[in-house]
Amino acid sequence: MPEDGRRSRATTAVIPHIDQAVDDVVALVARALPRRAAAGVTMRRAGAAATIAASAPLVVRVGEIVGERRAGPEWDAVAAAAVVSVPDLAGESRWDDYPARALALGIRSVHSHPVHDGNTPVATLDLYAPQPDAFDDGIRQTVAISARHIERLLHAAHLSRMNEQLRQALSSRSTIDQAVGILMGRRHCGREQAFEFLRAASQHHNVKLAVLAADIVTRVSGSAPEPAHFDVPGR
Repeated sequence: MPEDGRRSRATTAVIPHIDQAVDDVVALVARALPRRAAAGVTMRRAGAAATIAASAPLVVRVGEIVGERRAGPEWDAVAAAAVVSVPDLAGESRWDDYPARALALGIRSVHSHPVHDGNTPVATLDLYAPQPDAFDDGIRQTVAISARHIERLLHAAHLSRMNEQLRQALSSRSTIDQAVGILMGRRHCGREQAFEFLRAASQHHNVKLAVLAADIVTRVSGSAPEPAHFDVPGR
């Protein structure tokens, strides 16, 4: 289980079981590493970087360097959609002061494997070790397999967010339909006229259509709008 509580959860915060699954993958990778080595996942979004899973606190500190400098093996692995492996940071001149700051944390070797969301690289599965040349072919193969598993988890998170957005849209549509039905009865008009009245009132009062519709339904019925069919408990 990751040890640091400061990790970013901007990517999967609404899906706790996926957060835990990513943590578990990182923990399994870390157990396959040499002594005192660590693993983590660095997410890249909107020109920023943040650690979303870490087997040790130093991984989060490296993520802060990457986010601050916008440079490092992790950054380049996403930019190039390719593995970036550094056998020994002591002889590295790329990435501004990243090598010096990582060395100060006791890191000598780094291995960053890109993680895709669909066809787009969005993160890296990263390894850090205090020894040079710490990651052999067997470890790199483990990382490649683990990165694919994390990709499936990120895809599941993406689908879950899309499903939640669809659920909210359908729920809003159901509430609006209920309000339109009330207005049709109260104003003795057709559906189009009732909807146009609701839309005009929404614009006039600068209130979202679904919010105004929910208020109408609640005021008339004395209870919150009836949930859409897929939200009804027990269905």
